[in-house]
Amino acid sequence: MPITAARQTRKTARSSPPSITVLALASSRAARNHPRTLYFASQPPIHAMTANPRHEETLSDPRRQARRAPQKRYGSQAASRATRSSGIAPGQTAGYPGLMAAAGKLVVLQQRHRRALEDFLGEFDAHPDQLHAYFTPRTASIDEAIAFLSAARDEDKLLPGRVPASTWFWEARGRLLGVVNLRHRMTPALEEIGGHIGFAVAPSARRQGVAGALLARTLDEARLIGLEQVALTCDGANQASARTIEAGGGLLVREGWCEASRSHQRWYKITVPAGRA
Repeated sequence: MPITAARQTRKTARSSPPSITVLALASSRAARNHPRTLYFASQPPIHAMTANPRHEETLSDPRRQARRAPQKRYGSQAASRATRSSGIAPGQTAGYPGLMAAAGKLVVLQQRHRRALEDFLGEFDAHPDQLHAYFTPRTASIDEAIAFLSAARDEDKLLPGRVPASTWFWEARGRLLGVVNLRHRMTPALEEIGGHIGFAVAPSARRQGVAGALLARTLDEARLIGLEQVALTCDGANQASARTIEAGGGLLVREGWCEASRSHQRWYKITVPAGRA
C-alpha cells in the first residue's frame, strides 16, 4: 500500500466513532456500576460514547467504584470517625438488633466522675434545654449530685407528686457521654410529657451509638423493676431521638401539639423485651 494511502487509512480510523463492540462493553460495565439506571441497546449512555482513552480504567478501577458506592449510616467510615472522635465504635446491641450501641457501660454517678461530670455538663451550657435526663442543679457539687440522685430513687425521701427515678450515665474511656433517667411509674403529667425514660447525649458523642446503648440498657433495667411496657416522648423535630426510639421497638401512639411543652411532640410505647438467656 502506498504511504499516502496508509496515512489516510490511519487518519480515518482515528476519526471514526467507537465500534459497536466497544460501545456494548462500555455500556454493560456502566450498567454494573449504576444498577439503578436502565440502558437500552439502541441508546448507550452518553459517557460510553465519549472518546476517552481512560474510560475503561475509570469503570473498572475498584477505588473509584468504592467512592461511588453509598455508605451505610453506621458503615466502616462512620465507625472509624466515631472511634477517632471519642475512642468508641458503634456495634450491635445484644438483644436489640435494631439499635446500634457504643462501647462502654452504664454507671451510677460516683466520686471518681468529678472531672468527667463537669466536662459532660459543660457541653450543654450553651443549650441547657437539651439536657433532658439530669435534674440536679447545675451548680451542685459532685457530693450534692450523688446525694440528690440517690434520694430520687427512695420513695420515702420524695416530695409529694414525685415518683422514684433512677439515673445512670454512659461511660467510655473515662468520659461521661450520655445520661438516662428511668421513672419507676407514671403520673398523668409524665404521660403527657417525659414518659418513663428520658436520655441526653453529649454533643461531641452524638451519632456514635450512645443513645442506642442507653436505651437498650435502660430497657433491661426497666424489666428488672417489673415494668412490662414503657412510655417515651420526644420533640416532633428531634428526628435523631425518634429514630432511636423506633429502632428500640417504639410504636408511635400519637403525634401532635403538646400543651405542656408548647411544641409538636411524639408519644411512643415500647414493650419491654423478656429477659435474655
